[in-house]
Order: sequence, then structure tokens, then C-alpha cells
Amino acid sequence: MPQVQPVEEKRVLTRIKLAAGLTVASHTECFSPSSKIETKEEWLKDHDLFMSNHRAFALVDTASEVYFMDCVTGTLYQLGECMSSSELKFTKFKRDKERATGVLLSIQRSEIGD
Repeated sequence: MPQVQPVEEKRVLTRIKLAAGLTVASHTECFSPSSKIETKEEWLKDHDLFMSNHRAFALVDTASEVYFMDCVTGTLYQLGECMSSSELKFTKFKRDKERATGVLLSIQRSEIGD
């Protein structure tokens, strides 16, 4: 009897645009808790998601660099170091799309200052 091979989820490296003159992602690249559910689901499907310290990150790239991007704020990290602040550090990124999806879908607008 032939064995059925599990379908491996396609991992996508998402090309992003940076905010003008800054080393952070443009707000249009970020997950938006105020979007319609269809838009949220499409964004989640299109990103390779990771967790670190209870926060969700996406693996992204620009024309020249690869980063972990905070899904909500657009803050970029490389080798655990924040590219826009010497105060922020995240390490031990773990690929976990299911958990990251749950975290992102649970965020309410009031939690991010909107």
C-alpha cells in the first residue's frame, strides 16, 4: 500500500518595503489587527511566522538584507539585534505559525494604541 506523504507548507520569504529613510518596515507591510478577517487570513498565509518571547515575527527580506520583522510594529531584527534601537533584543526565534497566528488574531486594537 503506497504511503501518503504529508504536504509540507510552503515557506515564503516575503519582500518588504522599508519606511522612508528608516530601518523599519513600512506600515503597509505589517499585520493590522483592525483589518477585515479575510485580509488578516491572507496576510498570515503569505508569511513565514516565528515566535520569540511571546511575540510574533515574520521572516522577511529587502533587496539586500534578511530580517525577522515584528509582525505588528514592523521593527526589524538581525542576529537578535534591533535595527532601530540598541535597547531591544530578541533571540531564540522558533518557527511556529500556529502559535504566532493565534497571538496575532487575539490582538485587539486597544492593545496597540489605536
